[in-house]
Amino acid sequence: MTQTVATHGVSEQDLLRFAAAAEVGSEHPLGEAIVARAQASGLQLPQALHFQAFAGKGIQAQVEGREVLLGTRARLSDYGIAVDGLAQRADQLAQSGATPMFVALGEQPIGVIA
Repeated sequence: MTQTVATHGVSEQDLLRFAAAAEVGSEHPLGEAIVARAQASGLQLPQALHFQAFAGKGIQAQVEGREVLLGTRARLSDYGIAVDGLAQRADQLAQSGATPMFVALGEQPIGVIA
């Protein structure tokens, strides 16, 4: 994990905290890297409830009473979440060899992590 791009007034620290809390139950290498980065940054991770993984598409969990989604553009689109404002940055990250994952709180995209 090398990049965090936050949007909609969310700090990069909060983006990482929500994403890492949701990813604690994940076995995906990027999920593990997100958790490791948050822990190395000294972030306190709240407990995630109702964790679900969707092979090749992403994960979802409830963190602090809010639905957190991490995944591909297609996965967020399945929930009616448009990531247009982050798509160009995610494409740039992908072109540089990173694997971008979009992050949403409820129906609001809050960033991309790669």
